[in-house]
Amino acid sequence: MRLSSALLALSLLGFGGNHRRDGIIQWEEPTVSPALDTIEGFRGITFGSHLRQASDLSLHETYHQTTVWTREDELLRLYGVGVDQVYYIYWFQRFAGAVLNVGDATEVGTRMSEAVQARHGQGIYEADNSRVIWEGERAFLLLTREEDGTALLMVMGREMVEEMQPQLEGGL
Repeated sequence: MRLSSALLALSLLGFGGNHRRDGIIQWEEPTVSPALDTIEGFRGITFGSHLRQASDLSLHETYHQTTVWTREDELLRLYGVGVDQVYYIYWFQRFAGAVLNVGDATEVGTRMSEAVQARHGQGIYEADNSRVIWEGERAFLLLTREEDGTALLMVMGREMVEEMQPQLEGGL
Protein backbone atom coordinates (compact mmCIF):
# COMPACT_ATOMS: atom_id res chain seq x y z
CA MET A 1 0.00 0.00 0.00
CA ARG A 2 1.35 3.40 -0.90
CA LEU A 3 1.90 5.78 2.02
CA SER A 4 -0.28 8.43 0.36
CA SER A 5 -3.18 5.95 0.35
CA ALA A 6 -2.65 5.30 4.05
CA LEU A 7 -2.59 9.02 4.82
CA LEU A 8 -5.78 9.51 2.85
CA ALA A 9 -7.39 6.74 4.90
CA LEU A 10 -6.23 8.48 8.10
CA SER A 11 -7.74 11.79 7.04
CA LEU A 12 -11.03 10.16 6.03
CA LEU A 13 -11.21 8.41 9.38
CA GLY A 14 -10.44 11.57 11.30
CA PHE A 15 -7.69 9.76 13.26
CA GLY A 16 -9.88 7.03 14.62
CA GLY A 17 -13.36 6.40 15.88
CA ASN A 18 -15.23 7.36 12.72
CA HIS A 19 -17.14 5.48 10.07
CA ARG A 20 -18.56 6.72 6.80
CA ARG A 21 -22.28 6.26 6.47
CA ASP A 22 -24.09 7.80 3.51
CA GLY A 23 -21.09 10.05 2.87
CA ILE A 24 -21.12 11.44 6.42
CA ILE A 25 -18.41 10.65 8.95
CA GLN A 26 -19.93 9.63 12.30
CA TRP A 27 -18.50 8.61 15.67
CA GLU A 28 -19.25 5.04 16.65
CA GLU A 29 -19.13 3.35 20.04
CA PRO A 30 -16.08 1.13 20.63
CA THR A 31 -16.63 -2.42 19.46
CA VAL A 32 -13.51 -4.27 20.59
CA SER A 33 -11.95 -5.67 23.71
CA PRO A 34 -10.83 -3.27 26.44
CA ALA A 35 -7.25 -4.39 25.72
CA LEU A 36 -7.18 -1.96 22.79
CA ASP A 37 -7.68 0.94 25.19
CA THR A 38 -4.45 0.14 27.02
CA ILE A 39 -2.53 1.37 23.95
CA GLU A 40 -1.03 4.77 24.78
CA GLY A 41 1.16 5.12 21.71
CA PHE A 42 3.57 3.12 19.61
CA ARG A 43 7.14 1.99 20.31
CA GLY A 44 7.88 4.47 23.07
CA ILE A 45 6.12 7.45 21.51
CA THR A 46 2.98 8.49 23.38
CA PHE A 47 -0.06 9.61 21.40
CA GLY A 48 -0.25 13.40 21.47
CA SER A 49 3.41 13.89 22.40
CA HIS A 50 5.26 16.71 20.65
CA LEU A 51 7.62 15.91 17.78
CA ARG A 52 10.61 17.33 19.68
CA GLN A 53 10.32 14.40 22.14
CA ALA A 54 11.28 11.90 19.39
CA SER A 55 14.84 12.79 18.43
CA ASP A 56 15.61 9.55 16.59
CA LEU A 57 13.21 10.11 13.67
CA SER A 58 14.02 11.24 10.12
CA LEU A 59 11.58 13.23 7.98
CA HIS A 60 10.14 11.18 5.13
CA GLU A 61 7.28 13.29 3.71
CA THR A 62 5.04 16.27 4.49
CA TYR A 63 1.32 16.59 3.72
CA HIS A 64 -0.03 19.97 4.87
CA GLN A 65 -0.18 19.74 8.71
CA THR A 66 0.83 16.07 8.70
CA THR A 67 4.43 14.94 8.66
CA VAL A 68 5.67 11.39 8.14
CA TRP A 69 8.82 10.12 9.83
CA THR A 70 10.91 6.93 9.86
CA ARG A 71 13.54 5.40 12.15
CA GLU A 72 16.82 4.15 10.75
CA ASP A 73 17.08 1.00 12.90
CA GLU A 74 13.38 0.14 12.98
CA LEU A 75 12.17 -3.23 14.21
CA LEU A 76 10.29 -4.56 11.18
CA ARG A 77 7.93 -6.87 13.13
CA LEU A 78 4.65 -6.42 14.93
CA TYR A 79 2.80 -9.17 16.80
CA GLY A 80 5.29 -11.67 15.36
CA VAL A 81 4.60 -10.71 11.74
CA GLY A 82 7.21 -9.09 9.51
CA VAL A 83 6.50 -5.69 7.98
CA ASP A 84 8.20 -3.84 5.12
CA GLN A 85 8.25 -0.32 6.59
CA VAL A 86 7.04 1.63 9.63
CA TYR A 87 6.01 5.28 9.35
CA TYR A 88 5.35 7.60 12.30
CA ILE A 89 2.61 10.13 11.64
CA TYR A 90 2.59 13.56 13.29
CA TRP A 91 -0.41 15.85 13.01
CA PHE A 92 0.22 19.49 13.98
CA GLN A 93 3.59 18.26 15.36
CA ARG A 94 1.82 15.82 17.73
CA PHE A 95 2.15 12.04 17.44
CA ALA A 96 -1.06 10.74 15.86
CA GLY A 97 -0.15 7.19 14.95
CA ALA A 98 1.84 4.76 12.86
CA VAL A 99 1.41 3.16 9.47
CA LEU A 100 2.98 -0.25 8.97
CA ASN A 101 3.33 -1.47 5.39
CA VAL A 102 2.75 -5.19 5.75
CA GLY A 103 3.62 -6.05 2.16
CA ASP A 104 1.91 -7.21 -0.99
CA ALA A 105 1.68 -10.93 -0.26
CA THR A 106 -1.84 -12.03 0.65
CA GLU A 107 -0.61 -14.55 3.20
CA VAL A 108 1.32 -11.86 5.10
CA GLY A 109 -1.80 -9.66 5.26
CA THR A 110 -3.80 -12.63 6.50
CA ARG A 111 -1.19 -13.42 9.17
CA MET A 112 -1.27 -9.79 10.37
CA SER A 113 -5.08 -9.84 10.49
CA GLU A 114 -5.01 -13.06 12.53
CA ALA A 115 -2.34 -11.67 14.87
CA VAL A 116 -4.30 -8.47 15.54
CA GLN A 117 -7.49 -10.50 16.12
CA ALA A 118 -5.69 -12.78 18.57
CA ARG A 119 -4.57 -9.74 20.54
CA HIS A 120 -7.57 -7.38 20.23
CA GLY A 121 -10.56 -9.52 19.31
CA GLN A 122 -12.75 -9.72 16.24
CA GLY A 123 -12.68 -6.61 14.08
CA ILE A 124 -15.42 -5.07 11.97
CA TYR A 125 -15.13 -6.20 8.34
CA GLU A 126 -16.24 -4.08 5.41
CA ALA A 127 -18.53 -5.80 2.94
CA ASP A 128 -15.73 -6.61 0.48
CA ASN A 129 -13.28 -7.64 3.26
CA SER A 130 -10.73 -5.08 2.05
CA ARG A 131 -10.68 -3.38 5.46
CA VAL A 132 -10.91 -4.58 9.03
CA ILE A 133 -11.40 -2.09 11.86
CA TRP A 134 -10.65 -2.48 15.57
CA GLU A 135 -11.93 0.43 17.55
CA GLY A 136 -11.57 1.80 21.06
CA GLU A 137 -11.69 5.12 22.83
CA ARG A 138 -7.90 5.53 23.07
CA ALA A 139 -6.71 3.70 19.96
CA PHE A 140 -7.99 2.67 16.56
CA LEU A 141 -6.58 0.05 14.20
CA LEU A 142 -7.31 -0.35 10.51
CA LEU A 143 -5.96 -3.19 8.39
CA THR A 144 -6.49 -2.28 4.76
CA ARG A 145 -5.75 -4.34 1.67
CA GLU A 146 -5.29 -2.81 -1.74
CA GLU A 147 -3.86 -4.02 -5.03
CA ASP A 148 -0.42 -2.67 -4.15
CA GLY A 149 -0.26 -4.17 -0.66
CA THR A 150 -1.57 -4.34 2.88
CA ALA A 151 -1.06 -1.81 5.64
CA LEU A 152 -1.93 -1.62 9.32
CA LEU A 153 -2.76 1.83 10.63
CA MET A 154 -2.58 2.35 14.40
CA VAL A 155 -3.85 5.77 15.35
CA MET A 156 -5.13 7.66 18.35
CA GLY A 157 -8.82 7.20 19.07
CA ARG A 158 -11.55 9.70 19.87
CA GLU A 159 -10.60 10.10 23.53
CA MET A 160 -7.00 10.90 22.60
CA VAL A 161 -8.06 13.44 19.95
CA GLU A 162 -10.36 15.14 22.47
CA GLU A 163 -7.55 15.26 25.05
CA MET A 164 -5.25 16.83 22.46
CA GLN A 165 -7.73 19.52 21.39
CA PRO A 166 -6.78 22.08 24.10
CA GLN A 167 -3.09 21.72 23.15
CA LEU A 168 -3.90 22.50 19.53
CA GLU A 169 -6.12 25.46 20.45
CA GLY A 170 -3.42 26.78 22.79
CA GLY A 171 -0.82 26.76 20.04
CA LEU A 172 1.94 24.42 19.03
